[in-house]
Amino acid sequence: WLGDAAGEQARMGRELMGPDLEAFAMTALQWASANAEDLGEPAFAASALDYLINMRRQDEGFAVAGRTAKRVKAAVEAHALSTITFDDDQRFQPNVDGVRELFLRAATIPAGTVVEVPYDESAY
Repeated sequence: WLGDAAGEQARMGRELMGPDLEAFAMTALQWASANAEDLGEPAFAASALDYLINMRRQDEGFAVAGRTAKRVKAAVEAHALSTITFDDDQRFQPNVDGVRELFLRAATIPAGTVVEVPYDESAY
């Protein structure tokens, strides 16, 4: 379980680290082993290990001592939300063409208008 999380899914299993970071990684693995039941799935354990390594890279004083799996889970989720970037995502593009919604509220169809619904099974 932990080998899968650390070796295949977490970045720490695929990156070279300096001696100081390797020592911290061993501590993080020991922490993950002690909290294996609370961490649950290997994919989340991998995220937690990546988070711990990233925090240590940013702050040499960062330590895993005293951290619970629940607190790390909350920190991982908050960190993920704060670091996500969108590149050319259509949901965030301006409406340059002035496209309006498909349904108008309180709209009326003029009398005599024929409306064909191609997927209306009652017509077949």
